[in-house]
Amino acid sequence: MVNETGLIANGSVGEITLWSIFGRGIIGYDRLAIQAGFKSWLKSLNVQSGEYGLRLDIVGNMTGTSQTDDNRKMYQIFLNTNDFYGDVYNFETFYNQVKVIDISMIDCIESMSLVFYQKNDFRDSSSARVATSTISNIWVSNPYISLGFDASRFT
Repeated sequence: MVNETGLIANGSVGEITLWSIFGRGIIGYDRLAIQAGFKSWLKSLNVQSGEYGLRLDIVGNMTGTSQTDDNRKMYQIFLNTNDFYGDVYNFETFYNQVKVIDISMIDCIESMSLVFYQKNDFRDSSSARVATSTISNIWVSNPYISLGFDASRFT
């Protein structure tokens, strides 16, 4: 479980791996939900643009193919500022965000890594690059991944 992890907008650290699993052979799921709480203190920097969030890296075999190295593919699923509701540069407390994704194209999940990232592209209202801080100003808390099924399979 990840309680709270922070990054600095435009800082030298671009990403932090929160957790990874390998060699699981997870099969049969066709939906994935990703959820986490986000907090950002960027309002005082007058931030108008810039991307941060979670990236789930999945290595798996494509549906309908044999489970060989040749059929493995890397999939990246994002829950980021493009998906968020609210003022993404001024979440004064942790604000939960969630996204559900169709993963029916993946037959067998071999590994997953969850990464908290910032793209080093934060700009103010005059499009100037925002100066970095000495303390974290973007945080993630309690990320959660859930595998499931399309409800239409049961009707």
